[in-house]
Amino acid sequence: MVLAGAHMALGTRATRAHRRFLLQGAEPQAALQAATRPEGAPVPDGVEPEGGPSRGSGGSDGAAADAGGDPAAAEAGRLLGLRSASASSRTSNDEARQQQQNQKQQQQQQQVQQQQQQQQQQQQQQQQQQQQQQRLGPDSDLATFAAADTHCAVTPSHPKVALLFLTHGDLPHDTLWTAWLREARGLLPRRSLLGGEAFCLKQCDAEGESCVQRCGRAAACNPLCLDALQRRQGADRSPSVLQQQHLFSVYVHARPTLKDYKEPSAFAGRLIPDRMIAKPGTPAMAAAAKKLLEAAALDPRNERFVLVGDTTVPLYHPALLWEQLISEERSRIDACPHADSYLQRQRYTPALSSDRFRPGRHWRRSSQWWVLNRKHADLVVHDTEVAGLFKKHCYVGLDEAAGRHRECVSDQHYIPSLLAMYGLDNETTCDATGGTAWTWEPTAGGAGEQQGSGELGPKSYLPGHVTPELITSLRRRVWRAPDEAPDAASDATLCAAWTAAAGAAREAYLNATTKLTPASCPATLGSDAFLAADPFKGAGLDSRCPLLARKFTAPAARWVHRVYRSCSAALGVLPCSQRLDDRDNSWWA
Repeated sequence: MVLAGAHMALGTRATRAHRRFLLQGAEPQAALQAATRPEGAPVPDGVEPEGGPSRGSGGSDGAAADAGGDPAAAEAGRLLGLRSASASSRTSNDEARQQQQNQKQQQQQQQVQQQQQQQQQQQQQQQQQQQQQQRLGPDSDLATFAAADTHCAVTPSHPKVALLFLTHGDLPHDTLWTAWLREARGLLPRRSLLGGEAFCLKQCDAEGESCVQRCGRAAACNPLCLDALQRRQGADRSPSVLQQQHLFSVYVHARPTLKDYKEPSAFAGRLIPDRMIAKPGTPAMAAAAKKLLEAAALDPRNERFVLVGDTTVPLYHPALLWEQLISEERSRIDACPHADSYLQRQRYTPALSSDRFRPGRHWRRSSQWWVLNRKHADLVVHDTEVAGLFKKHCYVGLDEAAGRHRECVSDQHYIPSLLAMYGLDNETTCDATGGTAWTWEPTAGGAGEQQGSGELGPKSYLPGHVTPELITSLRRRVWRAPDEAPDAASDATLCAAWTAAAGAAREAYLNATTKLTPASCPATLGSDAFLAADPFKGAGLDSRCPLLARKFTAPAARWVHRVYRSCSAALGVLPCSQRLDDRDNSWWA
């Protein structure tokens, strides 16, 4: 009890001293020292004894007062604990920061060391390559090296022609187009192998310690590169017909419910994902063609874009068609101004106007089948202004504002009018056929177009119409606008030299399926003069000569294929077959 009373008295004095020192501006630590001084100990100078003169320690009044306690003692202890904890926390934070700085410095030092090691390794590799090159000499045959890293990369650099098939669903000429694309397998334009990166050979010794890389002509005739050319660019690179050739890409827009085309069709897997129901004469036809362009424009190698119908067939071998289109800079579409009677200005309405598009100045008309270059295709892909106007105001039906029936066919006017708005009239061929030939015939029931005194429409070819003479006549079909003077003599000869053009086109290619040897290679792949030569230059067809033809119906599909395979017809589109010629010659004779 005596010890407990002493502790309570000590707490009471501490509390009183703490209060007095706080009132006098003293530090709490000084108050605590005064409170804990033993009784009877001398008081430092300048410090008044607590409670005035000492009353002694044995009085009953003092014991009773000390025993009462004071809550302020707990507050003094709490303040002292907080101060001690704060100091400890600051010390801990300082240590953590110092540790982080040390770790950061170590990481920086490690990064510097790694960079130095990488630089040293690169320098060592360069020195080894230089030593290996000096040991081998510039004309050494590196095919004796057989390390795992040894390989030859063949990278031709040539543009592609995108074939955009617009159909409701079926493609009656599927077999013909697949056989036609098969004729392009392995064909590589000579100039596509001329670049310094066309052939790149990397070879290492058996230990993998020394490697040499050569590109361009220095590597072209190496046996490994010749082998890579045939394996990776030839017909054996893929079972797919489309993947066996390098000149064309294929895109198909069909009804949304169509799942796909079956192998071995060249159209298998070529349906674009974004499709719609596109009925002839509606704005959806132009919108569907634009979706095809959007899909094809994603491939930067596509430089020409050809819109193809489901009844359309090629008129020439793929080698000639590719060379012809790539050699032409202008788009095969008519964005040129003509007489009002041809442009059919009554088809548009003032509602088609915008800040930039003026129908009175920019209204144009062309076939819905066209060939566009990359520049014009990109304009169509990125256009929203004119496309929005045509979607809203170009249709076939009653124009309530004008109080009359109006026939505005978007797929005949949208793209040529858009190009005219940009002032690109002179960058088109002014050919309204767009490179696709057809034959006009009278129609009944308002199903055609007004031509002179009656209505005309494209003729649909049946099996009995298909002859070699028909194909020849379509090849020579030169379109002229109604306001253009006819020239029968010129038209008869303008597109007649297709045999020479086809031969020159074939000479412009190197066939990767043909066996090349180190002995024959120096005159071809190893020769800059051979690769740079352009046999097709000056031998091509006129830009007004059609390259495709329509409308060949589904029943006529077999007969078109057989005419193209006939040796006596000698049309040069597909390889001829004497067996077919003997069996089928009678039906067109």
